[in-house]
Amino acid sequence: MKASTLAGGEFLGRLDYYAKAWLPARTLVADGLAQRAQVDPSGRIILFEQFAPWKVSLWCLSGLTFPPHPPPSRLSGPQSSSPFPREYNK
Repeated sequence: MKASTLAGGEFLGRLDYYAKAWLPARTLVADGLAQRAQVDPSGRIILFEQFAPWKVSLWCLSGLTFPPHPPPSRLSGPQSSSPFPREYNK
């Protein structure tokens, strides 16, 4: 019974994270990617208007949105102190 309760708690915790953080972050990242040419003509700077767990969403959306712009190299916004992943700084 303890294992079932533990597994159920883990599942509900992950479900809560995806519903309240990951899905809204994906929308914020998609908006930032769509508007990055307005922030910088090169398209290499993404501006987020609010904090979001952006790394996974950026990784998922990057293949869909990088052309015709080069991959981003700078992040601007509330989480600017968070390091940019090395794979984007080529």
